[in-house]
Amino acid sequence: RDWRHTGRVYLLFGGIMKVGDLVTLSAAGKKNKGNDLVVGKVGVIVEISEPSQAKYPINVRWFNALGLRHTRDTLRVKRYEIKKV
Repeated sequence: RDWRHTGRVYLLFGGIMKVGDLVTLSAAGKKNKGNDLVVGKVGVIVEISEPSQAKYPINVRWFNALGLRHTRDTLRVKRYEIKKV
């Protein structure tokens, strides 16, 4: 497992992600019950935190995700839970 965090770029489990990328849940992300509200949805990465400081370092704003209103339509995830659209 290799990771590199330099500003807006985050590499872990086989792919570079950056703020502004359109993403959806990966197969592993769909298995996580905490992601039920965003299965089949598309989102945009709005923030990437230092992995050592956040259990879920990638903050994604999901489009048309009902039930996420209290978090401004965002949900924090790990890299392996998402893939690029």
